[in-house]
Amino acid sequence: MGLAPLAGFIVVAGTTALGVAIVVSITGGFTIDAGPLHVSAHRVVPPLLAAVIAHAIGAASSRQRARATTTAIDTRLTVHALAIAIVLGAASAGVGIRFGTYAVSGADAGGYISQARLLAHGDVAFHEPLIERVA
Repeated sequence: MGLAPLAGFIVVAGTTALGVAIVVSITGGFTIDAGPLHVSAHRVVPPLLAAVIAHAIGAASSRQRARATTTAIDTRLTVHALAIAIVLGAASAGVGIRFGTYAVSGADAGGYISQARLLAHGDVAFHEPLIERVA
């Protein structure tokens, strides 16, 4: 019998570990302190390795149960996709507001700052001497 009854749980654990690996790769890691509970993940390799091992064990123990669990996860993600997108968007906005930077970055933000600087000095256009020589 082995791990066949636990195959579904193992696949869910592997999928959760994969989610943690994705979050760590995007954010660089996280720490959650909730009273006596301390959860920390700052490296991608351990949760990614746990995900691969869990999925391999789940598939090896009972392919049918692992496939059914994977289908159930896919169905739930599809059904709740809008809610998941709203929660992730709100979380992203919250993180951006809480840990945001006030530095100019990127082409769009750089353009806004350049235009604000021009308006502050009473200009609406930047005069580039090199362009005036060519034209």
